[in-house]
Amino acid sequence: MHPLRTRRSALQALGSAALLTASATVPLATPAVADERQQHLSVTLDWYDTTAVTIAVAGAATQVTNSRTWAISWLAAARATREVPPGVDRRDFRNAALASAVHDALVALIPSRTQELDDALRSTLDRVPDGPAKAKGVAAGARQARLVLALREGDGLDPTSVNAPFTVPPAAPGVWQPTPPAYAPAAQYGNRLARPFLLDSPDQYRLSAPPALDSARYRADLAEVRAYGAADSTVRTALQTETANFWFGSSLTLYTIAEQAVDFERRWQALTRHHAQQQR
Repeated sequence: MHPLRTRRSALQALGSAALLTASATVPLATPAVADERQQHLSVTLDWYDTTAVTIAVAGAATQVTNSRTWAISWLAAARATREVPPGVDRRDFRNAALASAVHDALVALIPSRTQELDDALRSTLDRVPDGPAKAKGVAAGARQARLVLALREGDGLDPTSVNAPFTVPPAAPGVWQPTPPAYAPAAQYGNRLARPFLLDSPDQYRLSAPPALDSARYRADLAEVRAYGAADSTVRTALQTETANFWFGSSLTLYTIAEQAVDFERRWQALTRHHAQQQR
């Protein structure tokens, strides 16, 4: 089975098991709370899909930059919805704040999709009653989008910086050279200089230099790579092959933790509504 399908099946099974366990051990939310969560979840799913479509249609060719777009827009959304002002409807505030934050961040990063994003924002806000919660939510989302965008300005994760030119040094043992079949130039050399989202510096956990080419450690490591990396390897296990195939692919297309978390929450809310209906 394809490793992605294996992982997805496992996650779905885990989610189902967790739901069954939760229903037996955790008090379920009241119908009013369940309705609030469900409506906010619907907005979250809408803007998750909007983000995915926006990046797919008009995103940068460099995956690192696309990941940056995801991070900025949803970090702004998380911060905008973290604290609800007193005296306003929690659900309406959070829905307006999330939509506003993601919208404003995406418009700033991918202005070519402004019309589509404006339409999506209007669709969300049309479902939120006018009032202080809506107004304050929109303002909170816009504010956090501006703050995160300003924080990440010049971080070196734009396509030009990521794909900074790299001068290939003279060929010598242990010195990187373009490899067959394309002999393409070095890709994304600028990543080593970019400002991370979580680390203090790009070299915070950078590995030390590899062992010398004439050392016993280098010869042992090379032999291990050849043994485990060969297409017809006799020492690599099936699980190791599956793991390598999974991580070889793009993180954006193979798995997204946010998507799995939202899917789990959607299943939980469905169970909550069913349980509430049974109690009536």
